[in-house]
Amino acid sequence: MLYAGFITATLLCGAATGAVGLLVARTVAGACAGLMGAVVIAIVSDVVPAERRGQAIGTVMTAYALSAVAGVPLGLGLANLWGWRSPFVVLAAVAGLVWLLLLRFLPRVDGHLARAPDATEPASVFTPRLALGWVLTFTVVFASFLLIPYLGAFMVGNLGLSLSELPWVYLAGGAATLLSSRWIGGLADRLGPARVLASLLVLTMVPHLLFTHLPPSPLPVVALVFVVFMTLTSGRAIPTMALVASRVPPSLRGRYLAVNMAASDGASGLAAWMGGLLLSTASDGALIGFGPLGFFAVGGSALALGLLWVFAGRAVPVNASPAS
Repeated sequence: MLYAGFITATLLCGAATGAVGLLVARTVAGACAGLMGAVVIAIVSDVVPAERRGQAIGTVMTAYALSAVAGVPLGLGLANLWGWRSPFVVLAAVAGLVWLLLLRFLPRVDGHLARAPDATEPASVFTPRLALGWVLTFTVVFASFLLIPYLGAFMVGNLGLSLSELPWVYLAGGAATLLSSRWIGGLADRLGPARVLASLLVLTMVPHLLFTHLPPSPLPVVALVFVVFMTLTSGRAIPTMALVASRVPPSLRGRYLAVNMAASDGASGLAAWMGGLLLSTASDGALIGFGPLGFFAVGGSALALGLLWVFAGRAVPVNASPAS
């Protein structure tokens, strides 16, 4: 249902005759896509056994990275060839094909409906034990998005890159994320998502401070630091998702992950807004205050580390799944 809504809204984006119509259609498409992300993780958590769940979520994150690397240049290429409406039409056509394949191959994930409730499981997602997972997700994403929206402007205005060099830096970062996602997911399976997330929260403090205090540098140096930054920062989402999904019984997983996705999206928007309040732009285009913003990001990661310690210690994993 959500995918059908996304396809219809995307087609309406291509058919829009004005800014208001385009905005409304895009809002509906975004709402469907956001909820689809939660449903996808819920399906993965139900169908894939707990011992392989981290790698499965890493595979999903690989798809996100691939879409970021390939989607933007392909969309721009289509727009240059056939106009701005063409990316929406092509996307809807490809999604329509995937929708038909889902009807044929996606298994029914409704075993939890017939499953007898366990007296030890929470009866609601609004318990302090589970709500702490939303706060953890919010904090992890918030710390990242204090910096991420402004990296391009910082690389051009402060580090001396040209606009023509910027796509190559993002391509390198996206490719590194694409290659590392499954590896990080595998680590979460072998070592446990809490341990991997704790390690990533500590490790990301180094590139957060290094990148935000980097002096003007040649392209290879900036690209290398950016690759480390994006690999570690984006990798934090994999053990976070694996951890919170494992703490929720199947009967509550869909609604819990929907709120968790809202917490993630809300954190990214709020962090971008607050980061903008703390930054200013010099006459030459350089960002002022990006260095201190790096310390705020490190502080957010430290707060997430504390929340992780409480959440991982209090929550009891729910490893059983209808499929297993």
